Amino acid sequence: MKVLKTVWIEGQLTIGAWNSPKESDETAYKLFEVKSGDTDYSLIVQPELFSSNIGALLTTNLVLRANIGIPVKLLGRVLYLVEDISSFVVCPYLIVES
Repeated sequence: MKVLKTVWIEGQLTIGAWNSPKESDETAYKLFEVKSGDTDYSLIVQPELFSSNIGALLTTNLVLRANIGIPVKLLGRVLYLVEDISSFVVCPYLIVES
């Protein structure tokens, strides 16, 4: 399936974590996601590129990562769909709080 489209996405910026059943929550891979309606977008981004230092949330305690839902508008390149997790992988170009 070839997607490769540059689009605007509006939704809630949140944090997701992916791990195998044998791993603990603390060792899980953490990433930023945008949830827009019934569609999830997993962002490929370096945390240090956030000028607001929001990227530090990926390494904070689980208590501080709970209930994050920042309204954003994102311009990004949708690369492909990961069917196993029903999420599109996106390379963001610009993220603006809305």
